[in-house]
Amino acid sequence: MDVQKFADMVTHIRKGQYDNLGTKVSLDPPIEIARLIKTIRIDIENLQSKHKFIQELQSNGFEYCDVADLDIQGVLSESEIDDIFLGNDSRKVIFYSNDDYKHNDNRSWKDLYSQMLEKRKKNPYLCLAYIDFTYSKFKLNTTRIAQLRDTTENQRMGTDALIISTKPKSLYPQLLLEPESAESVSKKLPTLKLSHTRLSSLHLQTQSSTSEYINILLLGESGVGKSTFINAFANYLRFQSLDEAEKEQPIVTIPVSFMLTINDNFDEKIIKFGKIDLNENHNDVGQSVTQHCKTYVFSISDTKKLRFIDTPGFGDTRGIDQDNLNMEEIFSFLDNIDYINGICLLFKPEVVQLNRCLRSCFMQLIDYFGNTIGENFIFCFTNARSTFFTPGNALPLLKAFFKSFPDTKVVLEKKNTFCFDSEAFRYLVAIKDNIEFNTIERSEFEQSWKASVAESDRFLKCLCDQSAYKRNDKWQSINDAQFQIHSMIRPILEAMRNILRNIISYDRNLSINISPKHVTSLSMLCYRCGRNPEKINEFWIIKDHLHSSCNM
Repeated sequence: MDVQKFADMVTHIRKGQYDNLGTKVSLDPPIEIARLIKTIRIDIENLQSKHKFIQELQSNGFEYCDVADLDIQGVLSESEIDDIFLGNDSRKVIFYSNDDYKHNDNRSWKDLYSQMLEKRKKNPYLCLAYIDFTYSKFKLNTTRIAQLRDTTENQRMGTDALIISTKPKSLYPQLLLEPESAESVSKKLPTLKLSHTRLSSLHLQTQSSTSEYINILLLGESGVGKSTFINAFANYLRFQSLDEAEKEQPIVTIPVSFMLTINDNFDEKIIKFGKIDLNENHNDVGQSVTQHCKTYVFSISDTKKLRFIDTPGFGDTRGIDQDNLNMEEIFSFLDNIDYINGICLLFKPEVVQLNRCLRSCFMQLIDYFGNTIGENFIFCFTNARSTFFTPGNALPLLKAFFKSFPDTKVVLEKKNTFCFDSEAFRYLVAIKDNIEFNTIERSEFEQSWKASVAESDRFLKCLCDQSAYKRNDKWQSINDAQFQIHSMIRPILEAMRNILRNIISYDRNLSINISPKHVTSLSMLCYRCGRNPEKINEFWIIKDHLHSSCNM
């Protein structure tokens, strides 16, 4: 019985109209109701059991991932699945399974689970992950473990895969993969080469001639389009015209997902393109899509590479505490580099007021880099087609904002201000999904593409002219010193605690030696992963989680 019929029946009863009430009430027979109740109880018990199981995984140091949240579509091979979840992290060990395998072949499942725990005991630096296919439409052929080879013996990046081959596959002929250092051979960085004609017309010269990389930090509020900007920028550099771009596959270094209204009924369709990346979460509206800092490298000449550092956005709907965690992660990531060429701040031009979290973000930047960092600011405005490729309302708001910091000189002029439009890139992705546009719309996107290409060339010249903001030179601040001191606290306390333990153990003729292991691949502390105490002999130890930054 649907809700409307039930409401009508109640109305008739209140009016005293009881005729044919028996025929109107069509409840399920008692046996069927009892069966439904039993089914619901079983479902509840299964969910409670699943909840306890996930808690057990997390207490044992596993990361849990529900594959259904990733919306994996199509047919993927085991190697492609491994590429999604393993990536190039040599410390990660993956356990693929689902509830059916766990219940139907429990002995084999427990054997694999024990193997995972044993691997963790032998190498405490391993990151364990349980990938659950129970609720996913994607069918798992068998439960198995996947990891990169030799991770238990050393922590060097660049080893071959135990189950898969991590040799790079070029998705598009324009996206050229170049050899990197031995520490990052396992997965080459995405690089983009421009044609010689295009390069000669740009006359690229860099002030930091001794440095191979031009490091650009991207910052902006959640939803401003930092990741889309990187994708669009790659295509604007590669294709001079929209006609040229339409003949090829779009370059998508970061997976994209956006809503598009189609036809006269304004039906909504979600457009997705690119390989699934666990670092990009498109499911939670208002939260930062980018979950962790990540770098993307473009070869702009034979000797120079442009490195964008993509970051989680500020103004996250989870609150100011999440914004502070994001900033801490950004600073932890930047601890791996010795200089930065520019900080690119992204805004939307049609805003009527600036995000309230911008002040907190800006103050933390000044505290970390020092007051002179404002000279290395670059301003980029996304979705600028609506304001005729101008900064729009955002410009006077930003000028007033920076005037409130008299001790920090921030240059906001034509030379370091750029206006782009990502709609032309979205059009390029949409037509690959068989979305049709009329001639007028296509003409507008073509003009937008031309304007964005010209702005991209000017933007690239500006980046190459940026002088390096070097650590221990301009890059000096109390906050940075505090960050360095903070990273030393844990080792010092561990040494002190070990001395105290040895004093206690002296009467038993026992001693404890600390044997630190050097992390050969560049890494960063993760502030999101749970830190669970682990009992080793008679002592409880709380371990930090490291995430590799192999492309730094």
